[in-house]
Amino acid sequence: MRFFNREKECKSRFEEIRDEMNETRREWERTKEQLEHLTDPDLVDSAIYRLNSLEKRCVFLMKELKSLHSKVV
Repeated sequence: MRFFNREKECKSRFEEIRDEMNETRREWERTKEQLEHLTDPDLVDSAIYRLNSLEKRCVFLMKELKSLHSKVV
């Protein structure tokens, strides 16, 4: 019985991280689109910083997804 609870917890966490990953990806796309229309150098720098941050978050979330996937499968 405990095995099934653990599997359910992993799947739930997997779905949570997957949703967060999708939201991060959408935010990255919005920031990328905004960057194309910016002219102020400070705002351009800020958008680039945000893109880099979101990319690193995606890498972290992918690692988490892979780790959880291996626990579920």
